[in-house]
Amino acid sequence: MIELTVPWETNIPKDHATKVNKYYELTNELTRNRFVVDLYAVEVGARGITAKSLYNLLKDLGLSRTNINSFLERTSKAALVGSFQIWLGRERNLDSGARQSLVSSSIITSDRVDPHVSHGEPLTGNHQESINIRTRLSIPNMKQSTWKVHDDNLAVLLEHPGSKQELNSQIKMRKKKRELIKNLRIAKALGDNHLSHQLARALRSILKLIQGISAQTAEYRGNFDRAKQEVDFDKNPFEYSKTIFKKERGQLLLTNDQIYDHFKSTYEVPKSVRLYTDPNEQKPEIPHIDFHGIPPTLDEISSHIKRKSSKSAPGPDGIPYIVFKKCPSVRKHLINIYGKIWSRKQIPECFGKAIFVLIPKKDRVTDPRDTRPIALTNTISKIFFSVLQTRMTRFMLSNKYFRPNHQKGFLPGISGCLEHNTLLSESLKDARKSERQITVCWIDLENAFGSIQHELMLFALRWYNFPPLVRDMIASYYSKLRFSIITKEGPSKSLSYNVGLFQGCCLSPITFNIVINILVDKLICNEKKWGYRFKFNNKYTESILAFADDLAILTRHPKHCQVLLDEVDKFCEWTDGLRTKPSKCHCLCLGRRNTRYTSYDPGLSIGGQCVSTVTEDAPFKFLGRKIDNIGRTPSLEGIVDSFLNDLNKVDSQQISNVKKSMDLR
Repeated sequence: MIELTVPWETNIPKDHATKVNKYYELTNELTRNRFVVDLYAVEVGARGITAKSLYNLLKDLGLSRTNINSFLERTSKAALVGSFQIWLGRERNLDSGARQSLVSSSIITSDRVDPHVSHGEPLTGNHQESINIRTRLSIPNMKQSTWKVHDDNLAVLLEHPGSKQELNSQIKMRKKKRELIKNLRIAKALGDNHLSHQLARALRSILKLIQGISAQTAEYRGNFDRAKQEVDFDKNPFEYSKTIFKKERGQLLLTNDQIYDHFKSTYEVPKSVRLYTDPNEQKPEIPHIDFHGIPPTLDEISSHIKRKSSKSAPGPDGIPYIVFKKCPSVRKHLINIYGKIWSRKQIPECFGKAIFVLIPKKDRVTDPRDTRPIALTNTISKIFFSVLQTRMTRFMLSNKYFRPNHQKGFLPGISGCLEHNTLLSESLKDARKSERQITVCWIDLENAFGSIQHELMLFALRWYNFPPLVRDMIASYYSKLRFSIITKEGPSKSLSYNVGLFQGCCLSPITFNIVINILVDKLICNEKKWGYRFKFNNKYTESILAFADDLAILTRHPKHCQVLLDEVDKFCEWTDGLRTKPSKCHCLCLGRRNTRYTSYDPGLSIGGQCVSTVTEDAPFKFLGRKIDNIGRTPSLEGIVDSFLNDLNKVDSQQISNVKKSMDLR
């Protein structure tokens, strides 16, 4: 059996197994009937089919080398004539200004080629009538310039000038140059002027040849880079654009001992044995929709695997998502594994192992606290916890424990950053226009994910009426957390993770939201229509705007804002782990001061320290949007500079102008 493919298809040996699978049933049937079946992947190109794969096929068929060369020559000439006919028809369409697609093009079949055509003789009218014409090829309607650029790119990539023979010649000439230099020095030392003159002349000739080859190589490299960029853009424009605008990561100026000591003192601490009591607020109602308590199904597992990125970094076992994507039969074994975990309510130890990759928060990091540790866990555990996380989120939303008007972090189908920023900007805009009082305070929690006590998390699950099945599995999981840190010298020693949640674990966002939801409920119970009231409809906004650990309090008067800040302090003290970071908390207050509407310092405090106000020179950034001292987005000067910088990056690429404009979009 012969599988025809295009000559520029990459990784043909790698795809050979895929091609065999396409003919699996036919191969088995022929084998049962005692036939010997071989599959050949033969490259077929418009300029001829003289590929190495065809040569191997003919060789295996028993043809001699002379007959093979004769066959390849005749077939190539016939293919070139057919390609010429297609090209000529396309050019006629383009020259006549026709815009319709060249749907049907003539192609000469290999079994009925005119003998005169196969020897390269010109076509006549009678010969054209005798050629078997079929409509197999569809060529898209493109301009002549587009065709030329595409053809040039393929020519550069396929006709690689840096062949092995040329490389060997360069090596030989450079070797000859070294020998001439050595002999020239010996001749000068011996005082033989005649020999020195001859060697110098030969050396100059060799240097000129090397210089010419270097110039050709430099020109080729430029053309090859341009063509490669064009092909990379055509293959995946989004990924190509990401490489252009990718920001450089900061540098970790830390020793391995500093990193290890910091994480050991932060996370390998004695586990908290505190029993959390009622947080002085009304207990949530009994759920009217029960938790979906059956083991994960094949449909759930498959849907979560399909949504995951194939490029996600694997965990300690080194198994990526691509294995589960490409091998559906493996998913059936996952059902058995997850079913046993579900029935025993015990998480395996391998699910709790992780590798920490440190992401710098600054350009030059000299303090381990300025890094964000991302946990890489095993893929099999991420799939399991993805299913569990989806069910837990559905349980919280369906029973109205989560309030999407206030908490928008990690919730499906909600653009939390956009919605919170829109509400905040419109409130500040209405306050400036109508000269009304408004107060905003942004709260920063220090190491929020890494400060959650495991007992606090289990209390939150009981508080929101999760069944014992979920609580037992999560308790088993967090009792087995261990991690090692990737440093310049490799992974560090394994440490236990006795406090906090893994950043990067699929279960961490929902468990963190459940804990923070206790604070959100507490603040909502204390505020009594303290939000900002719009002038045009007299409606109040929400006072609490939360996106995971990013909190903003929006009130009319500073005194109401201070009451809510005091509640935040009480909650952090009750958790015995969470704490605010006053140095990164900011506030903004607009109102009349001495008959003038302006911004002023309201004198707010949190954690026993004063909250700094937003200044004109140092705007505050909340959920990706900057806000200045009067509640407006800063001037366009910085945005214009950033846009011009992006323009220069795109302009430096060696791709066509049309594709550059697509990059900017």
